Amino acid sequence: GIALQISGDLLSEPLRPKYEGFIRDTFGARALKLGLTVGAKESEDVRLSRPWLVSMLAVQGKEPTLRARSLLLAKGWLKDRKAVHADLAGTVLHMAADTEDAEFHGALVAAVKTEQDRADRGRMFGALSGFHDPALVKAQLPLVLEKDLDIREAMQVLWGAAGDYRTRQL
Repeated sequence: GIALQISGDLLSEPLRPKYEGFIRDTFGARALKLGLTVGAKESEDVRLSRPWLVSMLAVQGKEPTLRARSLLLAKGWLKDRKAVHADLAGTVLHMAADTEDAEFHGALVAAVKTEQDRADRGRMFGALSGFHDPALVKAQLPLVLEKDLDIREAMQVLWGAAGDYRTRQL
């Protein structure tokens, strides 16, 4: 509900740790149990709830184990698309982006420029829109005007920057 959709603009810095703790306490056990591996005989409910729950825990709850695992998986996905199940690729990339890892960011910017698969390129742009470190966002904004990229896809990085109080002015 509403408590889970609090934006950075509405949540003061002193309240962030309490909010993160609430997310970890409320969703942590279930999300960690689901993990980042899709089983062959899972129910549709599990497959549909996993991306939301693990992303909530990693991004809003800042759960360190899940964040570290998502970064490793995302780096692996850039080299081999089979490293992450297709149901979770976008989620893993988004969670990894939230770690603000500069090495991953650089690899993602380079990869999106040459990616031929439209779905994977969309996942990459979606992940790039999840970076909020001003220096990293500033480095990726030129993608919007890159002549070899479709501006309709690349606009995700602009909307991501505009949607966050830390990068809106960029």
